[in-house]
Amino acid sequence: FIDHPEYVDAIWGSGNPPPSSGGGGTNRDYLPFAIQNGWNAPPGPVHNLDQATDHNKIQWAIDNATSGDRIIVDDGTYFENLVIDKPLTISATNNMAIIDGGNSGTIVEIQSNGVELGGFEIRNGGALAGDSGIKLNNVNLSNIHDNNITNVYNGIYLMSGCNNNTIENNTIYTTDVGVNVL
Repeated sequence: FIDHPEYVDAIWGSGNPPPSSGGGGTNRDYLPFAIQNGWNAPPGPVHNLDQATDHNKIQWAIDNATSGDRIIVDDGTYFENLVIDKPLTISATNNMAIIDGGNSGTIVEIQSNGVELGGFEIRNGGALAGDSGIKLNNVNLSNIHDNNITNVYNGIYLMSGCNNNTIENNTIYTTDVGVNVL
């Protein structure tokens, strides 16, 4: 596109259509072409620093990450329920990112060792006994810190097989159970 200045004039300048590409046909498109997933689109608010990729959803960033990647989440509200199934560091840019579970189920389920999760408001999970703001299931060596967790049955739920995890500086309110250790 940039190698063809005549297209730039046709789209943003003189308004003249681009030159014919030959072929003798009259079926021409004078509108700029669109490229999916990028070119003119703004970057998504979820950034994988190690892959240099941007995503619109936290779960998409998790799904496309590799073990050990660092994911940074910009301020905003993300209506998602997350499953973290590999060792990742996931943090909010300014402690202003909200993960809202839509009053359904567990909001963040950690299924891998070595996950770090910090700086989020985690809210609106389910009201059943197993529903949690953050659930760790047979997980070791994870670090859950600086989160505000509200409006869910369990704030943080450590299921069987969880050892050597660090849970610090989290605020849990408006829950039936703050921290549940099975």
